[in-house]
Amino acid sequence: MEAADQECTITDESTAAAVSEYLHRFVARAGVSVQLSERASKYDGFTLRLFRHDQLHFLFNGPRSDPHVQSITQSLYDALHPEGLVITEQSTAGAVRQYLLRFIRSHDVPLTLHDADSSMSGRILLGLTSDTLRLVFNERPPEEFLDALYRDLHPDAVSADLTAASAYPEPAILVEGFTEPFRDPSGCLKSIANYIRRCSASYRWQRRPFLSPYTSCVQSTLHGKSRTFRELARHYYRTVYFCFRPSGSTGYPKRTDQAINTLLKGKDAYASPGQFAKVLSYRLGQLVYRALCHLPDPVLNDNPNDPETVAEFPSETCGPQLFDGLPSTNLNGDQVQDLRRRRPEIVLFVMDEARQLLDQYVAGVDLFRCLREAVRQCDNFLNKIAAVQVSIFAVFIDTSWPIPTFSPPGPLDSSARPSSAIHDAMECTDLFQPIVLRGSFDVHFASSDGEDVDWNRLRVSDDWLKTGRAGLSLVGRLSESKSLAFLKLKLMGGGPAELKSDPGAGRLSNLALFLSRVAAMVNPNHPFASALVAGCMGTMLDTDLDRKRCLMSYMPEALVAFAAANKWHEGVGHTFADAIVPAVHDALLSGALDQGFVGELVGQVLFLFACDRACDAARKRSGSVVSVVDVLAQLLPSDTSDQLAEDAVPPGMRGAMLACGQFVNLAYKPDLRAHVRLAERHCFGVLPEGFPGWDLYGPVFLSPESVDAQGGASRDDHPMEDAPCPSERIGVLGVQVKACTDAAFSEKDKEEMLPSRALDGCFHPALLQTLDDRSVLVFMNVGSVRSSAEVTNLADGRPVLRIEGLASRCLPESVRNALRTLLECHLNYETFLSEKEAQQLARQPRDDCDDGPFDEKAVRKAWPLVIRDDRDYDSLPLGTLQRMARDFNISGDVAEMTKAELVDAIRLAKQSRDAVADAARLP
Repeated sequence: MEAADQECTITDESTAAAVSEYLHRFVARAGVSVQLSERASKYDGFTLRLFRHDQLHFLFNGPRSDPHVQSITQSLYDALHPEGLVITEQSTAGAVRQYLLRFIRSHDVPLTLHDADSSMSGRILLGLTSDTLRLVFNERPPEEFLDALYRDLHPDAVSADLTAASAYPEPAILVEGFTEPFRDPSGCLKSIANYIRRCSASYRWQRRPFLSPYTSCVQSTLHGKSRTFRELARHYYRTVYFCFRPSGSTGYPKRTDQAINTLLKGKDAYASPGQFAKVLSYRLGQLVYRALCHLPDPVLNDNPNDPETVAEFPSETCGPQLFDGLPSTNLNGDQVQDLRRRRPEIVLFVMDEARQLLDQYVAGVDLFRCLREAVRQCDNFLNKIAAVQVSIFAVFIDTSWPIPTFSPPGPLDSSARPSSAIHDAMECTDLFQPIVLRGSFDVHFASSDGEDVDWNRLRVSDDWLKTGRAGLSLVGRLSESKSLAFLKLKLMGGGPAELKSDPGAGRLSNLALFLSRVAAMVNPNHPFASALVAGCMGTMLDTDLDRKRCLMSYMPEALVAFAAANKWHEGVGHTFADAIVPAVHDALLSGALDQGFVGELVGQVLFLFACDRACDAARKRSGSVVSVVDVLAQLLPSDTSDQLAEDAVPPGMRGAMLACGQFVNLAYKPDLRAHVRLAERHCFGVLPEGFPGWDLYGPVFLSPESVDAQGGASRDDHPMEDAPCPSERIGVLGVQVKACTDAAFSEKDKEEMLPSRALDGCFHPALLQTLDDRSVLVFMNVGSVRSSAEVTNLADGRPVLRIEGLASRCLPESVRNALRTLLECHLNYETFLSEKEAQQLARQPRDDCDDGPFDEKAVRKAWPLVIRDDRDYDSLPLGTLQRMARDFNISGDVAEMTKAELVDAIRLAKQSRDAVADAARLP
């Protein structure tokens, strides 16, 4: 008997035929009434041993809940893994060798084991460090492989070691982000430089009284705020840089101790904040003079004194000349005379990590207010007393929450002195608009040429991992384990996600883990909007004119979504169920999220779990390209045959693939350009209102074989004026979501499921007809009490996969219950922008800096998919259009004009005004 069992042992080298024979003999010996399925003969030994215990049930006919199936799958798993794949100090040399060989094959790396280690026991292997593990192999293993091997051998130690400090990249890696070539395809740097110049001039002209010559620069982490101002110092302005990052803190740039100690020297000795502000103004004036004398002139082309290979600001490298022995007295006569001989120039003072200024006080007044007053006094002295053309301007840099503090609305500012009850009449409280950093998004990602998309290349390309903010480039310089830990740390606001009992930060970080994958609208009026940007990697799109509201979104960023997915599946879904869903529930109740259609949120979650499980089964990271059939199979209940998933795919789409790592809110009807953008970013979209047939939509990659089998139509068969890519490679997957307690799939629902109906007006009619044959259709009723799955057919015979309830096999039980609880429990950029413009037009007298650093075209170009490329006046309500028409001084009775007439008149007026503005800004 032992000999027979030994002959039937499955190893990694076992062929598919040997596995099939083994399984038949295993079932015969088990003596249970369970038959093998057709898929039992398709796997070799290596593949079979990779399956988890809960994945082996598909080898047998019968529902997963059948006790006989459960019993035999457990017995089979135990037989396939006699060593348990866990190395202990008692593991034999043979077990260690088998473990290492399997680990090499599972990671697909070309490594062989060193012969000298053939007698290595478990105790010796566990004693090796992550560095000395490389000695086990003849070749030098990749760092990522060694990290993965060490984590697998020491799961408990690694889990305890990945604290906030260890997850942060090494300083040398962070410095590289400041020395690599600066990418600025949209001219962000020039826009900011011009805006600072206009603000400085407006402060001195005082067309309208401004409080102080300063503004703030705000955006989420890793967008490149500090690097952008480093480039301003290199190309536009002499810059004195201060970084107030706490001592010993991780991150870069580092705290500028010499600069800070010199500027704030003796602050605790002053009894009055006014006295300290005056001394600060003297020191700032002295620094202006020294900056002009010692810092390189950035206006000079190819300035040899400030090369791009230097990460530090010039004021850091010239620290002794600037800060040693800095007087605390005002500029003397000789210095003033020297300044009078200089050309007009702005000396920029940059205060990075500026939130720290709010926690330090002089006689009860925070340092921010002291510095703001000092900048005002310094520039007033230079302008009105010294009569020099050199000016000072300050920028406070941080993430979003300082917006209401660093650039507060007039009535809320502690320095406000109202002369009347009217907001616009506030004396000396007008503030410059903050710089919401744009132009650093997708700078490392090259979008496909709209005229010629290679869909075969797009399907296998890794370029989707380059999407997102500029600072994500540093992740490529880290091992996978460290990059994942770093991004999870950033997403969670610098700490671990907490359970619902946590009253504040835990809820926010858990909400971020949800929103970085699920498309939901965050209320711009809610404090969470700016807080998610400040601490949890949300992206700020814009603020209103009074800086009371913040429009934010989680943009398509593959690495960020992947980090969130990793947290979703921690503890077999318990983190998602016990921490993330309660945070979403609270956000809905508090008004932080637009309640809209909660069922749609649940539908997104269900689809993402299905995609993640399919990726996991294919041993790919979340968001990768996987088989459509595998994803649909994960949507099925556990006791349903996988054949149903295959039946739901039209015959001409066999072999089709899809990729979905996150959903994004589409701001407009998806055209072919949007289709390409979603495909190359591995995203699916949430369709805007007005699509009765589908709620969720995404691209499908058709295999060349399936296209050829259909006799794939060429471009000549149906020319498409608006189709910038080969139509024969385009496929779609559409999902209709409902949340009814009873089964609901009416004939009307079926009629509207067809792409030519659901996407009417999005694509060329000829392409829509083609998509009718190249579409996978899914109907989800996530609210149904009774769960089921079936393939039904439209009137013309096209299949639709109908899912009722939340019994899908991809959902752990804890997640399933949490989503049911969530089920129990419409703002867009166009309306946001129109309100902001109305505020801008009401400002009197008008000033050049009122429009901010970016025009409307730049804003729309900066954020693909979530904001339309052009203004959508048709979506605005009639009252808003009438108000806009009056603001544009359109002739005629606005109240009597139709909506179409108003739209046409506004467009013409807008074009005329933009042309005048563009001409005025030309040098």
